[in-house]
Amino acid sequence: MKDTKSPVRAAAAAAGAILGKGDYADRAIEYGLNESRHWTQAEKSLFVTLTYEVVRWLRLLMEIESCPVARGKYLYAIGVYMTLKGIPLDPEDFPEPFDKGKITERLNILSSERRIIESIPDWLDQMAADELGSTWPGLLSALNKPAPIVLRTNTLKTTQSALAESLKNAGINTIPSTVAEQALLLEEFSNVFTLSLYHNGYFEVQDSGSQMISPFVDAKPGMRVIDACAGTGGKTLHLAALMQNKGRIIALDTAVWKLDVLKQRALRAGINIIETKPIETTKVIKRLAGTADRLLIDAPCSGLGVLRRNPDAKWKMTPSKVQKLIEQQREILASYCRMIKPGGMLIYATCSILPSENRRQIDDFLSTHSEFTFIEDKTIGPDTCNCDGFYMAKMVRG
Repeated sequence: MKDTKSPVRAAAAAAGAILGKGDYADRAIEYGLNESRHWTQAEKSLFVTLTYEVVRWLRLLMEIESCPVARGKYLYAIGVYMTLKGIPLDPEDFPEPFDKGKITERLNILSSERRIIESIPDWLDQMAADELGSTWPGLLSALNKPAPIVLRTNTLKTTQSALAESLKNAGINTIPSTVAEQALLLEEFSNVFTLSLYHNGYFEVQDSGSQMISPFVDAKPGMRVIDACAGTGGKTLHLAALMQNKGRIIALDTAVWKLDVLKQRALRAGINIIETKPIETTKVIKRLAGTADRLLIDAPCSGLGVLRRNPDAKWKMTPSKVQKLIEQQREILASYCRMIKPGGMLIYATCSILPSENRRQIDDFLSTHSEFTFIEDKTIGPDTCNCDGFYMAKMVRG
């Protein structure tokens, strides 16, 4: 028998870590790649694909019975997936053969049951259908398509075309995004984190949809901007580049470790206008009252807009968690909005597809905060462009 370092068995182990132990998908993938550097590029690509796809399609794959599940839940699901896709199975990974005819027959029987064929929890299918109506089936189908690897050009160091050429010289072909000005989509999988271009700060990995939020903030060089839920700083760094590294950005978050990662990323990117502040008490918000020209609240949310990229979210989320997040979003908006100066703008964003986390939150906020005036909002997603699902709204303080 092969050890867990074969791409197939490593994928089963990674899926178990993601769904069984609650690990982040990207970290489980990174761990698997680091532990098996002897793999060929094709083996690395297979490992990444199998890990994400077994997590994405787990419910459907486990509904297809073609042989005993003695080999282990996730390895079994991978065998079904590989059989369906026509990927050869190594007998050392799968000593018992899979019957493609039976698998296909079972698949046809299940095809009319949306919750199974689209591999989604019952509660989530019902909640999304109630909120999104007739648009939900098409959106769900798009959310089940694998996400491309997308890079954001660091314009403080290079240009999109120059980065594309440098990547090509490194053996990586890219396609310019049609929706985000500085985005490049990889034509095929590559572990870009090993490149000197990455370590020297020429690019970050960031979805095209996510790259549309910072330009929406409309922050100008010299402004004072607060990124109130900065996390590890993907949008913070983009804001700094758009501001030409001129002005001041205050990055806030309740997780100190995320701000530490942000500092490392800013150093790599050559950015020096970002100041990090952990939110340890409400005093942090009070001290910043009336100081921001722009306030970005990239609010904690269900993450249901990024299921292409994080398919595990649909298995880890629950109705009660969604409700708690909605309440948290409401509290953050009400508390953090005081940091904006008169004439300044509040930008609220989520990576959710649910109106209850998006426009309904804005309508609710405006009904109790008459000093703010709605300007515009945008909803983007995989059903309209090749990007993850995001919502963004802009308001001005009078």
